[in-house]
Parts: sequence; structure tokens; C-alpha cells
Amino acid sequence: MAHQLRKKLALISVIIYWPTIFLLTHTPLPKIVHQANLSDKSLHFMVYFILVFLLWGTLKPYSKVAWNKPTVWIILAVIVWYGAIDEWLQGYVAGRSADVHDFYADLMGTLTSLVLLSLLSFWPALLAMSAMAIFVVVNSSRADLTQLLPITSTCIAPLLLAGFTGLTLYCVHTSKIAFLNTGKPHFRWLFPTLLPCLLLAVTAVGARLLHRHQAMQDILLSGLAIALTVLMVQSAHKLLKKNRKFGLSQSN
Repeated sequence: MAHQLRKKLALISVIIYWPTIFLLTHTPLPKIVHQANLSDKSLHFMVYFILVFLLWGTLKPYSKVAWNKPTVWIILAVIVWYGAIDEWLQGYVAGRSADVHDFYADLMGTLTSLVLLSLLSFWPALLAMSAMAIFVVVNSSRADLTQLLPITSTCIAPLLLAGFTGLTLYCVHTSKIAFLNTGKPHFRWLFPTLLPCLLLAVTAVGARLLHRHQAMQDILLSGLAIALTVLMVQSAHKLLKKNRKFGLSQSN
């Protein structure tokens, strides 16, 4: 049952995600997108990176990519043809154009996802994919989003990093990552705190190197979101542990 759950969730995600990105890429760009001056190539890269990850999770959720097996080449062929047709069709959409460089970005996202899945098992790969997605989302806009979307731009990074922290905590405390099984108990709380903090630091440095605007307020709020997520999960974990012991003592 548990083994089928991951496959079903990946399939549901593909059914929702693939038509959604098709619709979004075949409608005229909203005015806010032009104003934000988004990095088009990085978004293309990330969209296909996630798509391939979900496709692999649907077909082979418990196996790494093996380049001598037909599945990986079938996925690669499907995505290449879809990417080419997708770009061609965009040439007929008002405000869009067929761009070969966008296709190259799609292909790079596809290959990067497959390489990652050939090196890492599902959960470490999911963490890596999530980290890359957060980096791209936070640093994709060349404009100051606080002027365009003041509330959204302030909340998005803290929410994403809180979610990443929660995912890391889940992987650690359910032993989804092999090397953490041998870690000391305190390491199971230290690792899920340090990894999101490292991602926050890399994102902030990347923003500066890419000449993106990232307010210090957003960085501080993101750090606070990480700390609060760890504290809330830790408190819930202790409460559940205490209730479990109390239940056992009552039954005895």
C-alpha cells in the first residue's frame, strides 16, 4: 500500500501539473509578468526539471535512473518532442514567440533532472529539486517585486523555506535519507535547521551575484520561518511522545 502511494501521488501531480503549464505557456503573458521582468530561461529550466521528476516518479518511483534501460530514453524522447511542439505553438500566441533558446533551457532542465535522479534516490532528489526550485523562484525576478506585489513578495520566501524545512524534518525523522539513520538524536534536529539555513544563505548570495533585489527584511523573515517551523515540529514531536508514554502507562 505504502509503495503504491508515492506512485499515485506522482501520477496525480503530473495530471495537474502538465496541463497547467501547457495552459500557462499558451496564453498571453499577464502585464505583471512583463513588469517583473522575469528570467524566462531559468523558469523554463525549472518547469521541465520538475516535469521530468514527476514523470519519473510516476513510472519508476523506487528506482534511480539507469541509462541502459529504455524508460529514461522514452521519457527523454517524449519531453524533447513536447518541448519542440510547445515552443512552435507559442509562436501563434499573442505576446509570445517560438524561441530556440527556450527549448535549450527546457532540454537542460530535462537532462539535469535525469542526472540528479541517476545519482540520488527519491527523497534526497526531492530535497535537491525543492532547493533548486526555491532558488529559482526567489531569484527569477529582475525587478523589485515589493513595488509590484508588496504582500506576496514578502511572504513567498518565508513560506517556501518553511515548507522546505518541514520536508527536511519529515525526511530526517522518517529515515528517508540513509546516512541519517546512523546520526545521533540531536543531529536529527540540527540537520533540518542547518540545511534550510544554508539554502537561505545560498539564495541571498545568489541574489546579490545575479543583481536581483532581495530585502534584508525578507531574509530575516525567512530565517524566522525556519526557526518557527523547527520549534513547532519539535514541540509536536515531544507532545506526541509524551502522550504515547502516558497511553502505555495507562494500559499497564
